[in-house]
Amino acid sequence: MSKLNELDELRSDVICPLDPRFQNTNVTRYCFTHYVDYHRCIYLLGEDETSCDIFKNTYRRMCPNAWIDTWDRRRENGIFPRDCKTELD
Repeated sequence: MSKLNELDELRSDVICPLDPRFQNTNVTRYCFTHYVDYHRCIYLLGEDETSCDIFKNTYRRMCPNAWIDTWDRRRENGIFPRDCKTELD
């Protein structure tokens, strides 16, 4: 097996892809940003858009369930600190 194939195989096993915006930072911001990005993506592209799954899979793996539940409740009640429909950072 060539070195390139070995690297590709290793990369496919990565749970969450490298995000250059979050080098050496607390996981809280990483989780929150991917949560917001997922909801922005499904708002813009639709619920059935599979390209949004990268954000969902990342925040589901990295964020504690309690945070996700809290953010979901706050979004439903209209008190979430970000507007996933209009804000673009």
